[in-house]
This record gives sequence, C-alpha cells and structure tokens, in this order.
Amino acid sequence: MKFNDAMQFKEVIVERELKNEVRTEVVFSCKHCSRPTGYDTLEGVDEHIAQCLFKNDNKRCLMCKHLKIIEEAPYPKNNKLYKSVDTEWAFGSYRTPYCMKNEEILDEVEVHTYHDECFELGEEMPVLDKTEEYVEWFKLSTELDDEWRVEEPDSPTVEDTKED
Repeated sequence: MKFNDAMQFKEVIVERELKNEVRTEVVFSCKHCSRPTGYDTLEGVDEHIAQCLFKNDNKRCLMCKHLKIIEEAPYPKNNKLYKSVDTEWAFGSYRTPYCMKNEEILDEVEVHTYHDECFELGEEMPVLDKTEEYVEWFKLSTELDDEWRVEEPDSPTVEDTKED
C-alpha cells in the first residue's frame, strides 16, 4: 500500500517549546478515521492503516452492518476507559459496541479483530440504542436547563419587537 494513497496528506507542523528547545512533529490525518496523529516513522503510518477500525478492507466491527452502539448516561460508572486511543476515538467514553448477529457485547479485543467470516459492510450508520438510564439523564438535563434559564429583565421579548 502506498503511503500517499492511504493518508490525507495533511502535513501540520506542530511546534512545542520544551526547555528552550523546539521540537517539530509531522502530524498526519488518516483518510479513513480522520484522527490526527503524530508518527515518528512511515512504518508507524503503515501500521495504523493496517489496523484502522474505519477502513472497510480491514473488516472490523465498526464498519459492519451488524454493529449496534449502546449509548449510556455519562456517569463515571459508565466510563469505558478503553485502552486504545483508536477505540476511544471510534466510540467515545460512554458507548458500548454490540454485535446484533452474534447477540453479544463486543469487548475491545473483538472490536480490533479481523472478522472475515461474519463481516458484512454496513451501507448506513450503525443502529444507536439508548439505555433507559441515558434517556432519564437526557430528560433531567434538558429539564434543568429549561428551569435554570433566566431571561434578562431588560431584554426585549418577541412581542416588543413586533411592529404594528
């Protein structure tokens, strides 16, 4: 695989001041996952492309039509604490991947495993399922937002701005 074909050749020079020294890194953004990452070598770039969860040819669960994502309320007990930054980038901290074909929650190892036997490319976005706890949290957070919203006393209302 050619390096230029697999990466959106976005070169961004990042300069950091480290004890009076300037360090320059080249940051590339994968055209599959769009995650900007600094690499020391081109081998590191090739390794990412070979493992990228968003690349169809890699046959990972993230691009499969059988994937369902379970959204959980953003409470500390629900934080997934994924080990891989790629998994965190794909799902965030409060989402759990679920395989509808095998009817099982996918752990981080399964998400990163090549699945030739059951993979079917998903043409649409994955199913998003919200837990009851998430729905309750969302309801509470939007109600509180409405209750705490304070209008400023001198601000004009819609009726004040209407012309007769």
